[in-house]
Amino acid sequence: MGEHAGGPINGFVLGGLLGVIWIPCIGPMLSSVLALVATEQRVTAGVAYLLIYSVRFSIPMLLLAHASQAIRSRFRVLAGQQRMVGALSGVLLMALGLFIVFKGIVAFGSLVT
Repeated sequence: MGEHAGGPINGFVLGGLLGVIWIPCIGPMLSSVLALVATEQRVTAGVAYLLIYSVRFSIPMLLLAHASQAIRSRFRVLAGQQRMVGALSGVLLMALGLFIVFKGIVAFGSLVT
């Protein structure tokens, strides 16, 4: 079975996931821009603020999309090592999870006492 990479459906799913993941990151900034736009008495100033915000937000996305294609082509060597990559990724994720849990316990413990 061949694996089909790319395509409009995969791009749509990736874009949707990035949107959901970035909500906590962009929410406060977008709220600030919208509040600034609401306080302005000129529509042109509001449009300019939102245009600047949109352009500055889209540049990292475009760079990420371009970089992902370049990185994918370089990591084709690892295609035969999927078990090792999966195991290593799992260990790293578990280590990060344990770090977060223990860091939270230490932080919460210092707040309680």
